[in-house]
Amino acid sequence: MTQSQPHITGTTHTLPFDKLSPRDFERLCLWLVEREGYERAEHLGAAGSEQGRDIVAWHEGTLWAFQCKRVQRFGPKDALAEVEKVLALPQNQRPVGLVLLVTCDVSVNTREKARARCAGEMECHFWAGTELDEKVKQHPDILQEFFAPPSRTTQIGEVIGPVHAGSGDITVVYQGAEVTIPSPEAVARHRAALRERLEAEARARWGGMPAYIQEEGATLPIEASPYQTGRLGPRENLLRMLHAADRLLVLGEPGSGKTVSLERLAWELCAGPEPTVPVLVRLFHYDGTPLAAWVRALLQETGCLRLDDERALAAFLKEGGSRCIFLFDGLNEVSPPYRDRLTGELVRWMAAYPRHPVILTSRAQDELWRRLRGEVGRAVVVQTIGDEQARAYLVEHLNERGDDLYGRLDERLRALARTPLILWLIKEAGAAGESVPGNRGDLYARFVSRMLRRDTVRRMDAEIPERVKRRALADLAYNLGQGRRRGSCSSAVAVYDC
Repeated sequence: MTQSQPHITGTTHTLPFDKLSPRDFERLCLWLVEREGYERAEHLGAAGSEQGRDIVAWHEGTLWAFQCKRVQRFGPKDALAEVEKVLALPQNQRPVGLVLLVTCDVSVNTREKARARCAGEMECHFWAGTELDEKVKQHPDILQEFFAPPSRTTQIGEVIGPVHAGSGDITVVYQGAEVTIPSPEAVARHRAALRERLEAEARARWGGMPAYIQEEGATLPIEASPYQTGRLGPRENLLRMLHAADRLLVLGEPGSGKTVSLERLAWELCAGPEPTVPVLVRLFHYDGTPLAAWVRALLQETGCLRLDDERALAAFLKEGGSRCIFLFDGLNEVSPPYRDRLTGELVRWMAAYPRHPVILTSRAQDELWRRLRGEVGRAVVVQTIGDEQARAYLVEHLNERGDDLYGRLDERLRALARTPLILWLIKEAGAAGESVPGNRGDLYARFVSRMLRRDTVRRMDAEIPERVKRRALADLAYNLGQGRRRGSCSSAVAVYDC
């Protein structure tokens, strides 16, 4: 620490951020960003010349920037100046969102002007004044690191306790000891905040929740292969199947809408009459971290739920009145070194918390899901969307241009448009005024570019240059097209090795 810790007063006053040095305040913000669920955080402000980014970090595969302002006043001009710094960055360095951590309160007018300037460019959020105070007080280790405890006449429980109690905590007896867990009021706030975040993310990525295509699924006997189409059950509304699930595997081809269906489910559950708490776990992030620690961090992302440790998490899941539904997305995206560990963790998790539903998604081609069939017991295969659904989707987003666009697709392209991701690519081309993909090759090229960019953003293949990936894929596609099932993969690997 560069200076002595400021004391917390023995009241419910906000924390004395102004008594921290500028460097210590940035360090506190770095700790907070990491505790709020962001990953690979970097403190650029420590080196200077940060161009509006004191901290950068990754969240669900996207880059975010954070600016730390230890000030007594922060008005529209101040906010716009910080926004302009970030918008001036080169496109390849620009984050998807900017979070301003401000020690004073920030007016509605200031927030609205900053967000209006960011519209269409990036998201803009504020952790300001009492919001910042509330977030920091959710993390006792930050309080201990940066603030001295109250004077001897005041017990630490008298200071921190009322703050947490005000945010809606209750005490339960779990395994013979008292444990603090979130109250129903805190759960309600969390659900509202999570719903708002899910909507914002959907709007940025695929047009928003109202644009969701109602997909269908078909049940599959758990011992069968998803390619045994004769064993599939009748087509049913996929969302209704997800709502009714207790333990379920969702299988599908790339771009079939598995992730989007989970996001839509979580969004709907957040507004439902029951106090259900969806927990969306994106498995491409899995790095061997204990599942309980990861789930606890995800539940605290909105800042509304206090779960001090894994004991509090267990008490919340076993003694709390809320039902969680765990949505584990992308079994096929787990790195090989961690697959055995994750399988064991999932088996133990489902055994430990049987009253909380679990839904897992995977590409059908992957083998990892087969190792969980005994614990899950039921599978559903996502079906392609219908032609009328595809047409209606384009009309909804492009008005009369959408109907014209669909009419110009030949039969082969219409068949491809039954996959949600490819339909989205066609819609994006129409919205941008680009030419309709002239053939399957053009459409596949756009599809491959999209998938390669997604994998690079997720750092699944960051060490492989795109030109090498494209050469390997081209070689693999050529050999498969010639009917060479043997040797085609080794040929593609040879391209990468050279």
